[in-house]
Amino acid sequence: MPTDYVLPSTLFLTFLLLIGLVFFLRASTKNRTEVKRLPAPGEPTPLLTQIQNHLTGRAYRIIAVSPEQEQITFEGLVSASLGLAIFLTILAVLGLGSLGLVLGMIWPPLEGWGLGLVILAPLATIFYWQGAQRHETVTVQVERDQTQPGLATITITAHRDELIALNAALNPGD
Repeated sequence: MPTDYVLPSTLFLTFLLLIGLVFFLRASTKNRTEVKRLPAPGEPTPLLTQIQNHLTGRAYRIIAVSPEQEQITFEGLVSASLGLAIFLTILAVLGLGSLGLVLGMIWPPLEGWGLGLVILAPLATIFYWQGAQRHETVTVQVERDQTQPGLATITITAHRDELIALNAALNPGD
């Protein structure tokens, strides 16, 4: 294989790596709200009490109650993950360091300066930290079955991670 293609192909692959890093950063702050429906045979009050206790135990507070819609809205501050922030910083250091090395090989005057791109890596952490720390709302609504009076469904709209934690709290054996 001629060596004329090695550096341009390496530069192309490094740019692909950086594009993947940018999309990974954007995805780390993406809103992942989902809806979960829980069957509530009989009176839904005990299950609602469990849900409310779980959410208030996780620093959510009630911001709205609508008795006519049988809906409760909770709000809480979701903090960013320190582990993910460190991981994103390491990925940014590796990606920008790789770009700096490749640029230094392609254009020798940039050899020492190319690695200076690594000082931009904390920007990834700042972007993640500002985007991931936000107020989340959780809505809990009781939907009663009109055809069968004893049946109801509790619909919970929340972040995916909160629904996973709630499921684990309601079903400890699973």
